[in-house]
Amino acid sequence: MRIIELNHWFVDGNELSISLMNLYASIELKSLGNNKYFSLKIEDSEGKEFIILYNTLEEAIYFTENVVVNCKSIDDVTNSYGEHVKKLKR
Repeated sequence: MRIIELNHWFVDGNELSISLMNLYASIELKSLGNNKYFSLKIEDSEGKEFIILYNTLEEAIYFTENVVVNCKSIDDVTNSYGEHVKKLKR
């Protein structure tokens, strides 16, 4: 279990969202049949989106607070996600 580091998360129903310097992130619980997952959607000011699916809310928040917060664009997020996945596989 991790501590939520950023203190400006918003909760609306079953959705968490946060406005970062250059990006907006929202996490929503979704289901497909009996499977449940968390959808992390990252958007820029031009409406460009990047969506990542996670098994846990903790993973989605961690990626947002430790990776997305340092990104300036969706391209930065996609590149950082690739690096993040490589680190996890080691």
